[in-house]
Formats: sequence, structure tokens, C-alpha cells
Amino acid sequence: MPRRGASVTQADIARAARALRSAGVEKVRIVFRPEGVSVEADDGQPSERENRLAQRTRVIAL
Repeated sequence: MPRRGASVTQADIARAARALRSAGVEKVRIVFRPEGVSVEADDGQPSERENRLAQRTRVIAL
């Protein structure tokens, strides 16, 4: 069974993180979820929804 290609590459994530940083965002958070990857600005205050998701997902802050 052949492997399928990645839907999101490391280069895509790095490009999105650089774009946020160049827009003035100091902290960037990359969240890996079963339905995809999210690159977000990190204001330091997790919401209730994020706390619930953190229990199910792996969160990496850069």
C-alpha cells in the first residue's frame, strides 16, 4: 500500500510562522489536531476550549 503525501509540510508550517512573526506577533503556537495543523498567535491565555483540546492534542509552542 503506497504512502500518501503529507497534506501539510514542515515548509508550509515554517512559512506561516514566519508570516505571523513578520506581522508583529511575538509568540506563535502550532497545534497538531487529527483534522489538520493550525498556526496561531499565542497571547499566553489559553481559553477553555484550548484547555479541552490540549487534553486530546499535542501542542508545541515556538
